[in-house]
Amino acid sequence: MRPEVGETYDGPTEMEGLAMLPFYNLPSVEEVNRGLEDGKANDGFHEEWLQTIEDIKRDFLHDVYAFAEAYPEYKRYSDILTQHGLELDTEQIVDQDVSKADAKLVVASMIAIARSDCWCECDDFGRCVENGTFALWTKRLRELL
Repeated sequence: MRPEVGETYDGPTEMEGLAMLPFYNLPSVEEVNRGLEDGKANDGFHEEWLQTIEDIKRDFLHDVYAFAEAYPEYKRYSDILTQHGLELDTEQIVDQDVSKADAKLVVASMIAIARSDCWCECDDFGRCVENGTFALWTKRLRELL
């Protein structure tokens, strides 16, 4: 709902913003593998399936960046990672065990992966959507909320 002229709106609270991220329908590793096994990679549904994943990646990336803009402390994702014993290294971030991670670490990890794509043309963000990494991370966020 938009505010009326003269009214102010501060947007969602941090918790409301966090609550939006974990409910994306991100493909898990099992779903990606099952899609390949079921022949989605080889039949007429392949293009539609790939387009769906591309749409999810685009929308999810947009919301991760929007959250970082709304809550600037998350832009210090490198500091958050360091506080949790992680370096700003894509492989280390992707390989971390998030089963005991707090929400701040999970979101900082997502932002770090998104930002890594600005410095190289490696599509780490897309890889994490497609390989199930983000599905695990959003599952952890759902557990925390």
